[in-house]
Amino acid sequence: PYRSPPFAHSSATYLVPALNKRGYAPQVEKISPVTPAGDYGAQGAAVKSAQLRFASSGVTHVITFESNGGLSTLFLPTARSQGFYPRYGINSASAFEALNEANIVDKQQRNGAVGYGWLPHGNQLTRGTPR
Repeated sequence: PYRSPPFAHSSATYLVPALNKRGYAPQVEKISPVTPAGDYGAQGAAVKSAQLRFASSGVTHVITFESNGGLSTLFLPTARSQGFYPRYGINSASAFEALNEANIVDKQQRNGAVGYGWLPHGNQLTRGTPR
């Protein structure tokens, strides 16, 4: 998730405890949000570093907890280039449909992805196919 208060609070208070309760020990990587445009380089490096840690730790599921698809835009191509294909948990803010149409997410990354959120058409993984 982003390192900002709303994301940090939601992750620490709800997401991580719910996963722990179900027997999972999530590896959480907090990424600083981009404020000025100059922060994209630092965010990209942090996302790449997180992706490499996930892959080397044997992480099998990744939940993108973000506000605008930015983390997914950076994470997905890096993961694909490393041959890292976890199962993705996405939300409306992940904008998977837009990333799919822009060829940022590929078929192998879409396979098994599950979504939650408030804008179902924004996360529709393939047009015209009910999920």
